[in-house]
Amino acid sequence: MRIELMIIILFTIFIIVAGAMLIIVLLKKQNDSSKVILQGGMDIDTQKKGQDLSKQFLGILDSEDTWHTKRGSAQTHSLIFTDLLTREQYVRRFRNRMGIGRASYVRGAEAFLSISGDSYLSRIQCWLTDYNGQIYVENVSKSTPLFLDENEVTGPHVVKNNAVIRAGNTRLRVQFGGGRQ
Repeated sequence: MRIELMIIILFTIFIIVAGAMLIIVLLKKQNDSSKVILQGGMDIDTQKKGQDLSKQFLGILDSEDTWHTKRGSAQTHSLIFTDLLTREQYVRRFRNRMGIGRASYVRGAEAFLSISGDSYLSRIQCWLTDYNGQIYVENVSKSTPLFLDENEVTGPHVVKNNAVIRAGNTRLRVQFGGGRQ
């Protein structure tokens, strides 16, 4: 009787473990990020209605500067930042959004320009975002103001070629290069 009870208990444990493993595998398949659907709706950064309609990115690049989607494509932007104090240049490439700030790494950012020498900058000072082929800058810092060509940025502002972004003690000239002129 005890052996039969032990066999029943072990079999029950086996069924539970196998079921849990099956659930984990199914959840991983469901959350597979190799196919990303980009749909219209609310843009969480600008709080405005989005314009994209059911675009699907399959994770395949046809060329260095283009994403091919179900309808249309997304261009890679190459920005050259020149620190006006040190004359150092930084090149960052992105398609949708990149950030600038003191952080050395920001989860989820396509690109990030880390400025470690300016203690007045916030960890994430601002986002540069592509919207319909134009690049916008938006301050996300609550403590440090951001200026674009000496005008304070209080919402999304279009960045023009050779514009100067200033926050804290940092002044960066932005030049479009590579994927966008």
